[in-house]
Amino acid sequence: MEPPRRVRLKPWLVAQVSSRRFPGLRWLDPERRRFVIPWGHATRNPPGPQDHDTIFKAWAQETGRFRAGDPPDPPRWKATLRCALNKSREFRLLLDGPRGSPAQPFRIYELCEEPPGGAGTGGSGEPSEDPPTPCEASVPHGSPVPLKSPHESPEHLNIPP
Repeated sequence: MEPPRRVRLKPWLVAQVSSRRFPGLRWLDPERRRFVIPWGHATRNPPGPQDHDTIFKAWAQETGRFRAGDPPDPPRWKATLRCALNKSREFRLLLDGPRGSPAQPFRIYELCEEPPGGAGTGGSGEPSEDPPTPCEASVPHGSPVPLKSPHESPEHLNIPP
């Protein structure tokens, strides 16, 4: 078995959101680069046939973690994308949708812009004096952050019920 492919998550995921190929995966605010990912919880929303062509499966295929002929494993596909998003400094989780049993659970992510040379450097490897990018705020990486105002509430963003 060949090793998993190294794929850049940000350009791949931006292309997927823009493609509108996957139901529910869409931009919320193109100017701010916020998007919503349908995020059904396996214990509350058991996988069905519709869960076999998802953004999670597409990422597993893109990275070589799922190939034609492999048995379907939606929980593993989801974990693979979740881990990639949590590890990446190019995304920030803004909202991990309701914890109850909604018909359509979701997560909202925001794209982060990295300064040249990587996060926190001015391109020379030295810390920069530039103001932090939106994702360099004092929130622990991978933790959801509250939306900034009532105007940014999930209801205001027309998130699925």
